[in-house]
Amino acid sequence: LQNFLTAIESAFGDVTASFDSEGKLVVTDNVSGESGLSVTLTENNEGGGTLNFGTISVDTVGGTTMRYDTGQDARMYLNGVEVTRSSNSINDVVTGITFSLLDAEPGTTIDIEVTRNISSVRNTIQGFVDAYNEVMTFINDQFTFDTDTMTGGILLGDSTLSGIQTQLRSLITDEVSGLTGEYTSLVSVGISSDSSGLLSIDSTTLDAALSANFDDVVALFIGQGSTTDSDIEYVSHTNDTIAGSYNVNITQAAEQAALSGSTAINVGGLSQAENLTITDLLTSESATVALDAGDTLSTIIDKINTALSQKIQEVHTSDTANTTDGSTPITASTTFGSIYGANVQAGDTITISGTDRNGGSVSTTFTISTTSDTVQSFLSAIENAFDGEVTASIDATGKVVVTDDTAGSSDLSVTLTPNNEGGGSLNFGTLTASTEGRGRIYVTASDSSGVLALTHDDYGSRTGFSVVSDVADLADGNSTGVGTALQQDYGLDVAGTINGEYTTGEGQFLVGNDTNDNTAGLRLQVTLTAAQLTSQGSSQGTVTLTRGITDQMDVYLDDALDTYDGTVSNHAELFQDQYDDFEAQIDRIEDRLELVEERLVRQFVELERAMSEIQSQGNFLLSQLASMTTTNT
Repeated sequence: LQNFLTAIESAFGDVTASFDSEGKLVVTDNVSGESGLSVTLTENNEGGGTLNFGTISVDTVGGTTMRYDTGQDARMYLNGVEVTRSSNSINDVVTGITFSLLDAEPGTTIDIEVTRNISSVRNTIQGFVDAYNEVMTFINDQFTFDTDTMTGGILLGDSTLSGIQTQLRSLITDEVSGLTGEYTSLVSVGISSDSSGLLSIDSTTLDAALSANFDDVVALFIGQGSTTDSDIEYVSHTNDTIAGSYNVNITQAAEQAALSGSTAINVGGLSQAENLTITDLLTSESATVALDAGDTLSTIIDKINTALSQKIQEVHTSDTANTTDGSTPITASTTFGSIYGANVQAGDTITISGTDRNGGSVSTTFTISTTSDTVQSFLSAIENAFDGEVTASIDATGKVVVTDDTAGSSDLSVTLTPNNEGGGSLNFGTLTASTEGRGRIYVTASDSSGVLALTHDDYGSRTGFSVVSDVADLADGNSTGVGTALQQDYGLDVAGTINGEYTTGEGQFLVGNDTNDNTAGLRLQVTLTAAQLTSQGSSQGTVTLTRGITDQMDVYLDDALDTYDGTVSNHAELFQDQYDDFEAQIDRIEDRLELVEERLVRQFVELERAMSEIQSQGNFLLSQLASMTTTNT
């Protein structure tokens, strides 16, 4: 038999022939990847025997080995607060600090000591002083008059520029309202102004202030807020927010959407298989979690949390398979001329159209140069048409599969239209989403005294979810207690007032309305729970906002430089209007000059004509006089 196996290997080249443990013949392609290998053995039995190896068919399809795994977000706790990000580099939690997560060691606590870089802060302050002095120098140059040349700056005496200069000097020299302690003005930290309005820094005084009370020096420059209640946190403010201290009153705590089963799950687990479908009502993305008979509550929780945390790639699969002989599926290495019944001709084209994951239009044409072109060249054309954002392949049944390379919700659509110019019948069918892409569903499962509990990760009335099972509840508690009736819930937004002024709730965030006199744009995060609100009452202390020098300057300059209604743009518009008036006056004067010129030209022409007539008459008289003189003689 070994001689026979060797003959097979010699006939096919790079293959291995062997017998398995059941005595069946096995022929293996030694080159991994897609293969067109097929083997047929015909026993002629010339001696009258019955030797028979049977039909050799493919039981392992060659192909590129790919390992699919589900990515997970990075997760850590910082001072007891969970932080989840899609990257292992986290730089938006603590200002100025980047956490690079290099290894996962659950339960390990790492202490991080952060020290201030006084030198860097001093350089930043120096940069501000240099920029301010540059502006002041420009303004001073405009107001300079040279008595020798009798020339001055272009904006010499301009009242608007003078007003800007005065306002900037005032912001620099005034104390910051609301600050207490030693450092309430720039002078107190060693930054002083000379007679020209230019600033200078006493480095010794500034370094001493930064070392002694860094936070107070920071407050001197920036806008920041503080609260008297640990359940209320200052987040941000806008240019319209007025500095001051304001009472905070909460009438409703923010809540998360939450649902739980109607019965506890027995220790023995589910009595039958059950599918839970959980849908995020904001994004309309759904996930169906398959639960098996015998699954315990902890297993159910793990399955739900694993499924909901996954991001799914969208996959579109054609409904038509192509073969090479009526039964053998095509592969990427199949030539177009080998597609069964297609009768492809050189020059035939295929239109590739659709939309990318963002809804952008896609359209191109693939041309079959020769019938020996492989399907892989067409698959590559599909990928190129979608700018390399998809992967195109042929599945084991001979169908075209297009996969969005980016996991998450997708607007991908694909249409393949063979034009069959040569009269053939090539057909890839219609591609539809065999797997809908979706992002992570922010719902978390937990154990609530033996009952399955589901809670949305976010707060607010915009966030909610629904859950439904494909089996009815069982009285003995052997189901998840969800049942076939759809259950859904939405969260609640925080509600209340700041300084007695109206606010808008956005989940846990309370934001002063734009029409408020003092608190417009003031944003607070309220972590107060409904139970705490009941026990503590609605009054939740005060929030104090101070606006440092650079923060005030930022507001002033935003207003002054506003493109549509700023002081500078209005003044520039005034200059433009004056320029346009001068241009109009010049045009009118030039028009009058043209009229005067035309009148003078006409008068000059008339004068020339009159002089010409006078000259003609004089010549005539001279000729007459000459004639009379000759006659008399």
